[in-house]
Amino acid sequence: MGCALRGNLMRQTIVSPIRLTKVTRVALHAAGVPERYWKVSLKQMEKSSHKKKLISYLQTVHTQIDRGKGLYIYGGFETGKTSAAVAVLKEVLRRGGTVYFMRVRHLLRAVYDNEETADGLELVRNRLQKVDLLVLDDLGAEGFDAKKGGGAELEGVFRDRYDRKLPLVVTSNYAPDKLATVYTEAIVNIIRRTVAVVNVSTNQWVEGVK
Repeated sequence: MGCALRGNLMRQTIVSPIRLTKVTRVALHAAGVPERYWKVSLKQMEKSSHKKKLISYLQTVHTQIDRGKGLYIYGGFETGKTSAAVAVLKEVLRRGGTVYFMRVRHLLRAVYDNEETADGLELVRNRLQKVDLLVLDDLGAEGFDAKKGGGAELEGVFRDRYDRKLPLVVTSNYAPDKLATVYTEAIVNIIRRTVAVVNVSTNQWVEGVK
């Protein structure tokens, strides 16, 4: 799938530390990013091995997007996983890419509790399928039994992104080797094939940022 991001990024140079001056609140709101995270930047993260991995990803983000390569960011509660994911999202947005943020439980609740109209669900699915970078936040907190069919919609999102060669940034409390106990083989295999793993083991953000 050709996209503006791939063309734009090839004509630019990634700058680190990340500059976010061109990302507007309107754009972040439209991308589904919760207001708490609008001001997040990797500059707020202390030096750590996972910060190096995130910066490394962004330094070649045009190649990563083109390859369909994303990130799996995992760790314990309140370690800054969502902040890290949003920092990546903001950089892709800053560089002209299309992005969307969605908590997994909100996606599944909309589907199974009929909180969206048919047209509304179709619009959500369309965005999940086609944006250059999709953040799926808090995988594992949705409360559905994915192996017994509760995650059919979720598996569909993973398959659509994989088929279109579009990357995911996934955050979770689950270590990668624990995913098979909760999710279908298809979801686990797609994650294994398409992401770089980042373990955020402790909160390395400045006070007040998580």
